[in-house]
Amino acid sequence: MWFTRKVESVFQLGSFAFNSWEQQPYLFKFGHNRPRYRRRRQDITFMSLALEREVRAVCVTISDVTHASIMQRVRDEAVAKLQAGICGPR
Repeated sequence: MWFTRKVESVFQLGSFAFNSWEQQPYLFKFGHNRPRYRRRRQDITFMSLALEREVRAVCVTISDVTHASIMQRVRDEAVAKLQAGICGPR
């Protein structure tokens, strides 16, 4: 599973790891009230917690980026229409 691989890499390397909603849309299945989006989009940061240079634990921070992902999709759709010549008069 991708989550296990991320955590293991933090333990092995003792550094940060990141996961964007574009790579893996979410870790926890929190619902959303928009029809096109069934789940909230989440960015995840994995940070090592060390004692005397030995990684003892991993801190996982989850950020809700649903709104940003929606805005990106809206922008991408607008750009596609512009490129296809569908938007506005010529």
